[in-house]
Amino acid sequence: MRGMFVRYAAAAALAAGLMLGQTQPPEDRQPGQRMAKRLDQVAIVLDLTPDQRTQMQTIIQQSMQESKPIFQQLRQNRLQMRQLLESGATGPEFEQQVQQLAQAQGQLMGQLAAIKAHGFAQFYSTLTPQQRQKAGALFSLMMHHYPGRFGGGY
Repeated sequence: MRGMFVRYAAAAALAAGLMLGQTQPPEDRQPGQRMAKRLDQVAIVLDLTPDQRTQMQTIIQQSMQESKPIFQQLRQNRLQMRQLLESGATGPEFEQQVQQLAQAQGQLMGQLAAIKAHGFAQFYSTLTPQQRQKAGALFSLMMHHYPGRFGGGY
C-alpha cells in the first residue's frame, strides 16, 4: 500500500513539474522586462531627470549593440572548445588548441569589460555630484551581492 502511495505521489510531482515547465515566466522575469525594471529602479534611486534617463537608455543600447558581435564570437568559441573536448583528443596539439581557444575567450571577455567600463563612464559623466555619490554606493552594493557579474574591478 505504501509503495503505491509513493508511486502516485511521484507521478503527481512529475506532472506538476511538467505543468510548471510549460507556463510562461511572469512578465518581470522576461529578460527585456527585467532590464527595464532594473533601470527604472536605478533611475529612482539616483533620482534621474527624464533627460538623464534617455541618456542612460541610449548608452545601454549602444553598449549592447557594440557587445553583440563579441557575444556571438564567445558563443562560437565555447562551441569550438566543447567540440574539441568531446573529440577525445590528447597530446601537445590538443593542449595548444585549448590554450588558443582559452586566450581568445579571455580577449573577448576583456573587450566586453572595456565596453561595460566605457558605458559606465559615459553614464557617470552625466550625473550630478550627489547622484555620483548615490551611484557609488549602489555600485558597491551590486558588487557585494553579484561579485561574478560586477566584480570586474572598475
